[in-house]
Amino acid sequence: MNNGVYSKEARRTRRLKMERKEPVLVTQIGNYDMSALSTFTITAVGSVFILTRNNQCAKIKMYDDILHIISLNKCGYRGTITLKRIIAFANRNGFTIELEDASMLDEIDLALFKIAQTGNTWYAKHGFRNALDLHQDRILEFLQTPEEDGTIQSKAIEYGERLKQGDTTVVDKIKEICDKVERFLNGIDYSFHRKGGTRRR
Repeated sequence: MNNGVYSKEARRTRRLKMERKEPVLVTQIGNYDMSALSTFTITAVGSVFILTRNNQCAKIKMYDDILHIISLNKCGYRGTITLKRIIAFANRNGFTIELEDASMLDEIDLALFKIAQTGNTWYAKHGFRNALDLHQDRILEFLQTPEEDGTIQSKAIEYGERLKQGDTTVVDKIKEICDKVERFLNGIDYSFHRKGGTRRR
């Protein structure tokens, strides 16, 4: 075991592979405390780090004091577990986390659908801030707009439960609700999220 210390030749080989964008197995990232990520296999492709379990769990990139989550997937762990471990790593090493929520399922914008169900995104539930924070009262009031047999929010919750049970007939109805929410937000950037210090300009 080399504890992340490589011979001169091994460092040169690793650098050449990274320049060619080939995956390189890593056991250490700089001088950072890696304990929160110890259950993942970590490979580097250039400056991007890929966390893997049964398959790819997440891609992250670090620069200055920012940890950018490029993608987050189910991988034998639920997304929540992977996210919590990334948050723990970021907290221990002084990173601010940033991400763009681009989650899609069957052409459904999952961020918009979560807003329709709860008034905010899935990441907000995990302590991330976004532009919706300034509009919560207005959004929650909008979600009480009457729909057939309920409100926008109650129908979004109902359709979400039906979709979980395998009822794909609700997909078009979910898309319609997401379109209504997106029109209501009128250009508010609901996808950018930040957790931690102040974003660098």
